[in-house]
Amino acid sequence: MKVNPIDCYQFHVKDLDKKEVVNLHTQECICKEFQAEQLPCAHAIAVARDRNINVYSLCANYYTNVCLMAAYSEAVYPVGNQSEWKTSEEYVHMTILPPKVVKRVGRLKKKRIPSVGEAPKLHKCVRCKEIGHNRSTCTNPISYIEKSSIQD
Repeated sequence: MKVNPIDCYQFHVKDLDKKEVVNLHTQECICKEFQAEQLPCAHAIAVARDRNINVYSLCANYYTNVCLMAAYSEAVYPVGNQSEWKTSEEYVHMTILPPKVVKRVGRLKKKRIPSVGEAPKLHKCVRCKEIGHNRSTCTNPISYIEKSSIQD
């Protein structure tokens, strides 16, 4: 990823074919992942590494060990036996089963899903020198001029 500063807080990040803008002051990115998770997205991490900023300082406070310890600082009491639970009269006891899953027929999918920022590998045909296919799927005609110029 290539990082270019816009001002002291905003940065333009070029990620393959995508162009994102990261604001470190408001902790926002155009991809919306930074705001949604309150964790730095890949673009914000690229900016932090480029500017020698600690990536963990961009995380929300509730991801820290202090907040985790505070969440479990008070006593957690057991709920007791289910037969002793007090329920309202509107409550109807129902057994909830997992959803029915129908097994798919046919061969399993072999093509993996690429990661974020990962570009697919481009194939180049050795026959016609075009990108996007290989020799076995090439439909372009072979020109006679190319063959005769190679032999000369």
